[in-house]
Amino acid sequence: MTLQSKTKLDKLRTGKVDKKVTLNVSGHRFCTWDSTLKKYPNTLLGSDAIKFFFDNDRKEYFLDRDPHMFRYILNFYRDGKLHLSNEDCVGAFREELLFYGINVENINDCCLEEFSNLSKKIHMNEQQTQKCECAEVQRLKKKSFLRKWLWNLLENTETTLMGKCVQSFIVILIYLSVVGTIVETERCCKELTCLEKHPRVFFAFDAFCMSVFTLEYILRLYAADNRWRFIINKMNVVDLLAVAPFYVILLFKHFAPSSSSAVENASGLMVLRMLRVFRIFKLSRHSKHMRQMGRALKRAVFDLGFLFFAFLLMNILFSSVLYYIEQMNSDETKFKSIPDSMWYSTITMMTVGYGDMIPITVLGKILGSVCCLSGIIMLTLPIPILQEGTTRTKESKLPPTD
Repeated sequence: MTLQSKTKLDKLRTGKVDKKVTLNVSGHRFCTWDSTLKKYPNTLLGSDAIKFFFDNDRKEYFLDRDPHMFRYILNFYRDGKLHLSNEDCVGAFREELLFYGINVENINDCCLEEFSNLSKKIHMNEQQTQKCECAEVQRLKKKSFLRKWLWNLLENTETTLMGKCVQSFIVILIYLSVVGTIVETERCCKELTCLEKHPRVFFAFDAFCMSVFTLEYILRLYAADNRWRFIINKMNVVDLLAVAPFYVILLFKHFAPSSSSAVENASGLMVLRMLRVFRIFKLSRHSKHMRQMGRALKRAVFDLGFLFFAFLLMNILFSSVLYYIEQMNSDETKFKSIPDSMWYSTITMMTVGYGDMIPITVLGKILGSVCCLSGIIMLTLPIPILQEGTTRTKESKLPPTD
């Protein structure tokens, strides 16, 4: 006969009736005797503090704790032996013991050694984490004042007046460099473009803009906390693509001076000169409205993709029907193939209407009118999609309400 059974028999002989206690631990009910819990009056379950968890409606004690670990806690009250499960975390079990007010020294000898070893490992990991955090704090403290000042000046431009001036200067240079890229292709005379007539002027201006953009990129890279994350950032990649063509063309001219004109007209360099238009995307980093528009497009990318797919289907439908109508009823038609008809359907649906291709037959003209009306409907569909994306972007920035 166990000690607990003997205790119950003694109480029955003396006329004392024990009280049954129900403990609800996160939905799992455990039943025991009040005398079992009173064995350890200095703990939570054995003291009057347990009354705080009493549920008057269900007439039971509710504890929002781990029911699996509670089995070992309850066994400790029953037989005075505290064991530890190999499946449980030592740190979590220590927190459970702390909650119930049970001393760690009560762990039985068979589990104490394993508990001590795991506790030492946890303590060493905590110390190592603290050392890493201290090292990180020291690294941040060692960061020079110049780097902090440069980062706030070039990135957090709206915080200071000087930052706003620097931002405005860079934005003006971006606009002027793009305008220069456009103007240099204009004909200054019948045979020469402005770039060919005034090469030194355009080169000097382009070199000045590229020097400023390069200096800005280098200073921001120097002031960044994590330089690798700075390099792979998509906006910084755009900044790098905006200045790279200038230096590549400069290297080609330097290493091939005798054939610089031929290299200049080469297709590869023409592509590089075309990539200079990427400078316009630098504005998105300096304009919060452009960033907001980009986030709205990102949120609506699936809706816009479906809209493009629907436009493609309608284009194929109108162009195919129009091609066969024109071929059957007219020999002078310009719709020689379905791709030709797709060109006509595209410019008609987009309400451009070049007039280079027109249907001749009556049915073709009617179909062209329907195609134009369908295009107007297709053009109005993206408006509510983008508005919804912009609204979601603004709502995501709002602080949460209580």
